[in-house]
Amino acid sequence: MNTMHCCQRLFKSLVILFCFLLLMVVWFELPIKKKYHHNYLLLQKELNDLNMKLFKCNFEKNQISTDTKNNVQVETFVEPVLKVIKLKTQRTNLKRIVHFDLKGAPPKHSYFLKLLPLLKSLGASGLLIEYEDMFPYSGLLHQISSPFAYSKVEIQELLDTAKKLNMEVIPLVQTFGHFEFVLKHEQFRYLRETPEYANLPCPLHNETLSMVLKMVDQVLSVHPDITLIHLGGDEVFNLKDCARCKESGMQKEHIYLHHMVPILKYIEKKTNLRVRPIIWDDMIRNWPLVEMQKLSNLTDIMVWGYGPNLDNHFPKDMWEKYLAAFKSLWLASSFKGALSPNNNIPPIPMHIKNHESWLRILEKNKVLETKISGIALTGWARYDHFATLCELLPASLPSLGLTLSVLKEGVLKSRSKEFVESLLSFSNEIMVEKDPFGSWDTAIPGFTGGDVYALVAELENHISWVSDNKRRLDSWGNDRQKHNGFVSVFQLNAVANSLKQLIPSFETFRNKCFKTMAPYFYEHSIDEWVKDKIDPYILLSDSLNKSVWNFKRTLIDKNV
Repeated sequence: MNTMHCCQRLFKSLVILFCFLLLMVVWFELPIKKKYHHNYLLLQKELNDLNMKLFKCNFEKNQISTDTKNNVQVETFVEPVLKVIKLKTQRTNLKRIVHFDLKGAPPKHSYFLKLLPLLKSLGASGLLIEYEDMFPYSGLLHQISSPFAYSKVEIQELLDTAKKLNMEVIPLVQTFGHFEFVLKHEQFRYLRETPEYANLPCPLHNETLSMVLKMVDQVLSVHPDITLIHLGGDEVFNLKDCARCKESGMQKEHIYLHHMVPILKYIEKKTNLRVRPIIWDDMIRNWPLVEMQKLSNLTDIMVWGYGPNLDNHFPKDMWEKYLAAFKSLWLASSFKGALSPNNNIPPIPMHIKNHESWLRILEKNKVLETKISGIALTGWARYDHFATLCELLPASLPSLGLTLSVLKEGVLKSRSKEFVESLLSFSNEIMVEKDPFGSWDTAIPGFTGGDVYALVAELENHISWVSDNKRRLDSWGNDRQKHNGFVSVFQLNAVANSLKQLIPSFETFRNKCFKTMAPYFYEHSIDEWVKDKIDPYILLSDSLNKSVWNFKRTLIDKNV
């Protein structure tokens, strides 16, 4: 009896202890989302009240995440405190640079500024800004700038904002590949490596280097305090295609060096070694070590890979040669725009796997990890200057937040996901893929641009609606069935009734897009997005509707 009594007492004690621990977990964990949400709302409210042209602000003092205080000095006597929420990280030494690709749907300047505190809170430490035609080139180069290009004053405001947030800015100037924004203009067509392609200037033309250096000069002058500049240099697919290059007798890698080395040396001399160049690595991956070493003292390289599994993606001896040739390496992952040229919503699971794959590479090679300066999370707007738009930036912020969390934590933890959901003010969980019924949640999250996020989800649901009707018509209204006259009138009527609702719904949605997107994007980008992403499906819906009614008239004629 005593033994049984002791066991009962022990059991009761364990139950009480368990309940106590459970209560403590609930007590400390449940307020986290509310606290993070409150913090971000404060940041957002303060930011909406800012005079962004001066950026003289007082951020409300706040006690959340006191271990991450970031004292910010402004030009007045006030010394405000900007509290940036961060989780404790395991990889704090790895710079996390968010890439902005401005060659498609560039954010309005006002929206760009509002994004920066949010990016900082999500864990970004800097920006890689690929300007393309959004840079305000002047003089002989003025024609290559978009009519909507940022002004020098706007770029300075962006740099000032980033500086106050302690975020590094790295401008990217295309100096070799992806030169379409220059060579598409008739006055520069003569510089093309291949007459019908605008992607690449001839590296041996005596005017190419002069033009590139003028571009570099202007970008450097607007970014006087930078320590890093990215010079592109990727995807030079048709190198050695023109007669001049063919007749030179030079190997492709030697032509590449002939073009890039003078640019790298120019920056070295002009900035007195203050600015370190970075170039993409893809064109040199298979080079012999001796050729790589000709770049060793002149530049860092950024190794890019965007797939979900990079284990066997690179040449087997690549890392060994890179470690021998270069003092510092950068990595490039992706959070949007890299997996399909016309996605509307990023495939978040694939992007998460991409970042996990990069971390596995570093885990397997500790020496490599010591040479990595940082990782650029790329967000491609288009595959190239002439391609259609990839995912819009607001629709991709959940992907960015979750992939940043993977880099910080090593894996995507549930608490990290809740942290991102709270910062982005999601009332429900972030959907990383469609629900079992093939739909996206169209609730509007509270972050700036959340209405565009919901708009894109609504577009995807409309596209699914169109696809479902097409699938049913292909299954119950194909040419064979039409010829034989043996059909399901029930299914045809179902498609007809569905399209009767779909077409006006799509038209209403189309009109809503212009108003919803106006605060974030320039008019030409909105117009392009609507024409590419919506109008083809409206036309397809009209075509399906005509097919259904033509089919039904055929059946009436045959007395089916």
